Amino acid sequence: MNKVSYLILSSTLDFSTDYVCAEMKARGLSYLRLNRDQFAEYIVEYRDNTLYVIMDEEIYLVAPESLESVFFRSPVFIRTGSWSMTVATPGSRPALTGQTIRFRLRAMTEPAASM
Repeated sequence: MNKVSYLILSSTLDFSTDYVCAEMKARGLSYLRLNRDQFAEYIVEYRDNTLYVIMDEEIYLVAPESLESVFFRSPVFIRTGSWSMTVATPGSRPALTGQTIRFRLRAMTEPAASM
């Protein structure tokens, strides 16, 4: 059984949490990442003030005396239904995706302009 010091609740699409987990692993910290979109794959039981999580044939114990922190991230992904770049007209604001694409293109063609 693995005692968990850091409980991470996120999703498989959250790449920022991937970096946090990589750093925790590099530091040798005891952590457990639970992805909300994979909850159906976990066996979870709560008894005697302890959360037992079974995943990948391993048992993880999340108990108040060993838990140091809970990291919860629920990012919002902006989806417009179209990945096309919008063109700004005078007096209008382009969509976020258009702004991002334009900034990246400008950074590649005019590196000094992006600083």
